[in-house]
Amino acid sequence: MNSSTANSPVARLVPDEPFPAYAYIPGRFPHPTGDPAGHSFGLEPALPSRVDPERWRECRPYLYGIDLFNGGYYWESHVAWESLWLACGRKGVVADFLKGLIKLAAAGVKALEGTPAGVQSHSKRAAELWRQIIRTEPDSFMGLHVRWLIDVAEGVYRNGWPAQTPLLIPTLETRMTNIPTKSTFEAAYAGQAPWDIGKPQKAFVDVADKITGSILDAGCGTGDNALFFAKRGQKVTGIDFLEEPIRRAKAKAAERGLLATFLVMDALALPDFSERFDSVVDCGLFHVFSDQDRRCYVEGLAIVLKPGGRLFLLCFSDEEPGTQGPRRVSRQELRAAFADGWVIESMGPSRFDVRPDLKELTFSAGGPKAWLVVVRRETFTGDLEKKRGQDL
Repeated sequence: MNSSTANSPVARLVPDEPFPAYAYIPGRFPHPTGDPAGHSFGLEPALPSRVDPERWRECRPYLYGIDLFNGGYYWESHVAWESLWLACGRKGVVADFLKGLIKLAAAGVKALEGTPAGVQSHSKRAAELWRQIIRTEPDSFMGLHVRWLIDVAEGVYRNGWPAQTPLLIPTLETRMTNIPTKSTFEAAYAGQAPWDIGKPQKAFVDVADKITGSILDAGCGTGDNALFFAKRGQKVTGIDFLEEPIRRAKAKAAERGLLATFLVMDALALPDFSERFDSVVDCGLFHVFSDQDRRCYVEGLAIVLKPGGRLFLLCFSDEEPGTQGPRRVSRQELRAAFADGWVIESMGPSRFDVRPDLKELTFSAGGPKAWLVVVRRETFTGDLEKKRGQDL
């Protein structure tokens, strides 16, 4: 990071609040408030009120602290968050969450100073604070994914401050937008569902040679992806929580003379499923879940996938503009969802094929932007958490 950095590498959350003239590094630049030449000398800092974790989007000091951190102003972000930490009385879940951010920013300052021991001690403490929070709070807290923060802090502890600075990108939209209900899908399958394109998704066709062994198609719909792999001679099981798409999938299999198993089953019930698979295909299922259901789903995937097995996941990307269709998913959300017990082997831009006759749906030219993610099951979450605790 260049100390003269003037722009954040990501969109600003408080764009009307200018960055300081420089990023303070102790011993190299004038102290911001203690030196007459400091960039904030003589400025009376506003005393923030106690932050409501449910209304964090309205808290300018919190958002400005994120802006500062993403811009490489680690000391300044530390100060912004510390004012909120003090306003919280230094105790409690919110205070501990903020203290974790303060410690991560302090690690950044120590990295600029060239003090590896300081980087390690501060990042270790950040991970400890956030691990306490994840025991009682949801993964998404004040817009950030706590498991991802833990992963970042542990990486800094082990490997030092990364060459590519971690960026804090909160999810600003309401977390429960575009979460469909069962009746939403029942209404869609009363006719031809918008996602029922009558053929396998090209994204999966292109990587078909990598999808090996026995396959579970989670949320298979009317079975086009599952039947594509069945035609290649693979053992395939497709599940969907509605009877109508499974009925249609079985009819297609019979018409084409293909052998595949189709079951009416909720993907959130995977922990109770006795079958084990080498590969799982998820075409548009992950992005329909709420945050809580998403965690349950990933835990179920860890059970039905054999050790070393792979998940091939296609979901709507946060780079797709507009609000039509399912909720958008960011890279950070995906990393957070698969932080424990998984190895993300690849994550890249892709597209969904859509029905060309649906003129009322306006997506990006070439189809809605998506992420195609390949994730390998490594170990159970509990085992990895135990291992991490021992490492730290």
